Amino acid sequence: MGKGMDGNRLVIRDTFSLQPVYKKERKFNNFGNPIVIPGHYVPEFKVYHK
Repeated sequence: MGKGMDGNRLVIRDTFSLQPVYKKERKFNNFGNPIVIPGHYVPEFKVYHK
């Protein structure tokens, strides 16, 4: 199956595409307090240029 063929990608021909992208779990040290951001999906917006 090709990229975007699973139904999760929106393409407006010659304008833009929108698809979900998974971000891994991240760990930060905020002034001595550990912070964990769990993995999640974020939208990725790509504009097509002519």
